Amino acid sequence: MADNLKAFMVKNRAIKEPTKYPASVDFVDEKGEPMEWVLRPVPPETNDQLVGDSMIADFDAKGNPIMKFKESLYRKNLIVESVIFPNLNNAELQDFYKVKEPGDLVNAMLNINEYKQLVDKIQEINGFKVNIDKKVKEAKN
Repeated sequence: MADNLKAFMVKNRAIKEPTKYPASVDFVDEKGEPMEWVLRPVPPETNDQLVGDSMIADFDAKGNPIMKFKESLYRKNLIVESVIFPNLNNAELQDFYKVKEPGDLVNAMLNINEYKQLVDKIQEINGFKVNIDKKVKEAKN
């Protein structure tokens, strides 16, 4: 059994490179091509922080405090952590859209469908939508 643990001791584990993704056809370069956003996977420790930041205090029927996970806040925070370009913290871009927070900037820049598709893409690059059977086949090849 101990010999099998060597399979988990991978020194050169694949590092995911940033992914380019055209989040909207509204933003084009000088050639008229959609501008590509650059997205990165979020490390597990950062994701743990995002989950913690997405917990909100609420109260049950008896007035006892309970913590609830606010998924919409988590998605917004995951987007902010995953998007490298455009720089969502850029003051000039935020001023143009009349917002002060990077998460609000994404809401201002994208329509509902584009936002949902961006969330789907970010979830994909972070491994939330992984088909384990497909990964097993890839590992065997």
